[in-house]
Amino acid sequence: MSTTLFTAYRSSWKAYSDILETVFRRFYASSLGRPWINSPAAATADAIYRLSVGAAAPFIFALAILIGSVRSLFPNLLPGRLAGYLFAAGFVVVGLATYVALNRKFEGYEVPDESSREDRPLTRGEWWFGLASWASIVGYIALLVLCL
Repeated sequence: MSTTLFTAYRSSWKAYSDILETVFRRFYASSLGRPWINSPAAATADAIYRLSVGAAAPFIFALAILIGSVRSLFPNLLPGRLAGYLFAAGFVVVGLATYVALNRKFEGYEVPDESSREDRPLTRGEWWFGLASWASIVGYIALLVLCL
């Protein structure tokens, strides 16, 4: 049973990693077309930044749900201002951790291949990644407004 779970975890992590790489290549290709980006290194940095926003969104959404739940269950333990400070600190930590992890994964990337072309239709995984990212962004903004 544990071997099957480990295999399933490994294959889903591989699928997630493949989706991140494909989305990164698309961002990289679109960054190369921007007039103010004048080098492959600058395109890489821009693509990493853009990808880190979407990749961090589900974690920040989960953090907002956790803080909102704790604040609702134990209002004396976590007053409004402290909840806001805690969320802001978590937002920064999660954002930086995601950026650093993606920077390590993609640093030095400079040559796009055919899979990075923008005119290629989205795969199912890319579509779901985009949907989850945007839903998380909207969700944690709504939770932030409701909790504070």
